[in-house]
Amino acid sequence: MYQKIRDGGMVEWGELDNQLYGTSADAVRNEVRSGRMCVLDAAPQSVNYLYNAEFMPFVVHIVPPPIEEFTQLEAVRRTHRTQAQLQSICDDSAKIGLECKSKIHLTLVNRNIDVTFKRLVDALETLRYETQWVPHSWMC
Repeated sequence: MYQKIRDGGMVEWGELDNQLYGTSADAVRNEVRSGRMCVLDAAPQSVNYLYNAEFMPFVVHIVPPPIEEFTQLEAVRRTHRTQAQLQSICDDSAKIGLECKSKIHLTLVNRNIDVTFKRLVDALETLRYETQWVPHSWMC
């Protein structure tokens, strides 16, 4: 796996309990070529890796609601996240939104996981029959 990482053959990778885990470009490539849709929870650097004519990703950014609303929702859900953690989630999400702005096709605000999931599935279904804009460079 280290060699694949060095050779740029991994979309993303990480280590947990001294074990390497990751998603190889070949695995994504094989899924796409087989006609299946590959859904990835990808870090911004992975979006940069995949954003090209070979993979032609549809990038969805799922964001928290504004911090005041997020705080209220978390209180109702009785989660144990601190205000600092919630703020960090909001800040990180905003940073990702700025870093990947030109690559994001759809942004969903996650106020309710069931509604957000339905909107995501609806957007993916729409890809099956509606024409999508792609960068000119992908077509050349």
